Amino acid sequence: MALEFPDAGKTGATTPFKYTKIRNPSNKIMFVEEPSNLTSTECPAPGIATESAGTFLDDGRWDPSPDDNPFAHNLISVRHHPSGPNAGSNITFADGHAQITWWGAGTNDMYVSATY
Repeated sequence: MALEFPDAGKTGATTPFKYTKIRNPSNKIMFVEEPSNLTSTECPAPGIATESAGTFLDDGRWDPSPDDNPFAHNLISVRHHPSGPNAGSNITFADGHAQITWWGAGTNDMYVSATY
């Protein structure tokens, strides 16, 4: 939420984003841990996610996926809570609090779109 990129290729001029524009900051994901590999202890969907899709640690920037294909972008790691229906990781939100959160929150506009 610090910068907005003009396109999916992350090239060109960036636009600074002001914190005051964030709606419901206690629900907005700010920092996450990406999976470091495609094993079941790191990646929430190791059978579906692929290296070519960029779903794991690849560039130092988490790129959420609030669209029809959550596996086309970066996922949230499940290393701190790898099993069960609420598999997830430590996440810091825009209001400063942190908690273990289900990995699927990174595929939902409510949690990743600052103005949603």
